[in-house]
Amino acid sequence: MNRLLFSAALIWCCMLQTSLAGSGNPVSVHDTIVRACGYGGGGRFTTVAVDPHDPNVVLVGSDVAGVFKSTDGGAHFRLTGRGLESFAIASLAFVPTQPGTVFLLAWDGCYMSRDRGDHWVKKSSTICYRQRYSGNSLFATIGQKLYIATDTGNVFQMSLDNGSAPVSAIPSSLPAPVFCLAAANGLLYAGTDQGVFCYRTAAWQQHNNGLPEAHRRVTSILSLSEGRLYALEETTGLYLWNATANAWKAVGVPAKPQTILQQKPLRYKACALVPGKPETLYLATHPETWPHMLFKSDDGGATWSQCSRFSRAQDAVLTWHLAASLAAAECISPVPRSRTLYLTDWWNVWKTTDAGDHWTQLHRGLQNTVVNDIKTDPRKPGFVFMAVSDNGLMVSPDNGTTWQRKMSGVVDGHAQEIEISRQDPAVMYLLINPWEKKKRIALYRSNDGGEHWNDVGFSLPDSPLPRLGYVDGLATNIEIDHADDRIVYVATNGYGIFKTTDSGRTWSPLNSGITTPYVRGPSALLMHPHDSSVLFASTQAGGLYRTTDAGRLWHRMPTGHNFTFGMAIDPGDPSRIYVGCPAKKIVRTTDGGATWRETTLPGKTSPTIAAYALSLHPQDTRIVFVGTLSYDYTAADGLYISRDSGQTFEKCSLDLPEVTINALHCTQSASREALLGFNGIGMFRVVIATDTP
Repeated sequence: MNRLLFSAALIWCCMLQTSLAGSGNPVSVHDTIVRACGYGGGGRFTTVAVDPHDPNVVLVGSDVAGVFKSTDGGAHFRLTGRGLESFAIASLAFVPTQPGTVFLLAWDGCYMSRDRGDHWVKKSSTICYRQRYSGNSLFATIGQKLYIATDTGNVFQMSLDNGSAPVSAIPSSLPAPVFCLAAANGLLYAGTDQGVFCYRTAAWQQHNNGLPEAHRRVTSILSLSEGRLYALEETTGLYLWNATANAWKAVGVPAKPQTILQQKPLRYKACALVPGKPETLYLATHPETWPHMLFKSDDGGATWSQCSRFSRAQDAVLTWHLAASLAAAECISPVPRSRTLYLTDWWNVWKTTDAGDHWTQLHRGLQNTVVNDIKTDPRKPGFVFMAVSDNGLMVSPDNGTTWQRKMSGVVDGHAQEIEISRQDPAVMYLLINPWEKKKRIALYRSNDGGEHWNDVGFSLPDSPLPRLGYVDGLATNIEIDHADDRIVYVATNGYGIFKTTDSGRTWSPLNSGITTPYVRGPSALLMHPHDSSVLFASTQAGGLYRTTDAGRLWHRMPTGHNFTFGMAIDPGDPSRIYVGCPAKKIVRTTDGGATWRETTLPGKTSPTIAAYALSLHPQDTRIVFVGTLSYDYTAADGLYISRDSGQTFEKCSLDLPEVTINALHCTQSASREALLGFNGIGMFRVVIATDTP
């Protein structure tokens, strides 16, 4: 899943030259300073490619964050990819005959870059790979033609001589999906769950002689300039093509270590050959096979040894995967004419410089994290609490410089929200969506600032969920009563809202009046800042609800929108409420909800992009931040800011991939600071620098 110790250097400044409106002296916004402040590692890295003309240039793909680039052999990475419209990457490939040219296959299409991945141009929206668990190399070249495999069974071709040449499909399809593609001896080969196919005489032909009929799920095909062609079958291992016998010959598989007691055979997904060394092979077990292992052979597969020396970087953050070992390998990429290889898995990127004897974790700049919530507390200066997918609760005591995982007593899963008591900063509640879904809400209470947690969750009703694509039954929000931290509310996307008055010992549903109990969005359950009997619930299909009696009865508010997401309330004037809606719209009221006004965020319009996360700056509530969401794996539309209480908005040029913003938290800093939590690229600090003329 989801699935970064970025340096605190300045990434980008953008000029915002208009003035703040409102009472008092006008404030001019000069620039926006953006700094990464998450941690490295801890996400799924899907693919890796090394520039054949400059081995210091390494590109790494993610399932949610797009592309990371290193120009120093992996010592440091940075987010790259201007022009990408999707951030779920299936495969990357440099073109050996064209220095600087690299292709990328993503959820929404195929892209080309002429500058080693800094800028991308979409070549096709038809050529895409939407399966979240892709194969290995999905590109192959023969002469000056590039071939691209998809998960629909089609293979496409384009000319490398002319970058503007049209892309066309090979007029013969394969069983879907295609797991891998390779070229050997002027012919094109594809791996599928029905074996190997070879393209000749304008048609795909089965190439399975020698493969067991019951085992033909080919996850990787590799070729060497020496003429060797290998196929990796998922359960029976590697095969070498014997042209004389016109058949595949089993190479052999590693012996299962005696410490593995399971009866099922090992499964395999990734493998690699070292150019110039045809006898050296690498083979990794399938991500769904436990334990995860990497093997090496120096004699063409006759014997195998396990690569087990994986070392964590000393300055890396300890994530859920605490052991210094491989975790679900995805891709192996050797560097030509060297003993260096790179490997990606579901938690890390690894590098070896001694042909696989020792592997070192790479993490600097690889901020590949889904952030669901961010909280700070002025009573604990410097502390930042970040709820993330997979790793759970991460806590920084120094404003994001260092991080620690705080999950003692908590089930593994995706941390959804963290709330801190107004009465006592040591009292906190943590909401988790466990990996193993059960009909139970996983809520935890800590009485010591998050060091230890006690389960205060509850079982969900047996009633079935409606068959609606946007309803998943997950826990979404929590709110603590401002005056009594024994009183807690929990919202869900499907089962509605629940309440405890005794710190979680007993729970009651609170859905009277709510006909659409599908709560979703940052602060989609929000308490009035001064009256804890008044709460607001933002729902899908039903819009906004309000209760004035602590949840006993809810009434729908006339916002004019059926789908609403995140909310924000002005603490100085609670009659001012802001709500995010689809199609980049904001609705706001200045009279407590009697009347509403609608504002559309500027820029591109799209029915699949919503105004999602909202926050007011506590030092100047005229400043309204809005983060956008995309409904799929494509780009959202970044961050917007209003300096006139939501009447007008302007987009902030963050120079970051426009990944969905899941969390938006304004701190008490007088520097007009906000913390952004992204759906894949971790956490960033945005500071709106100002002066008063």
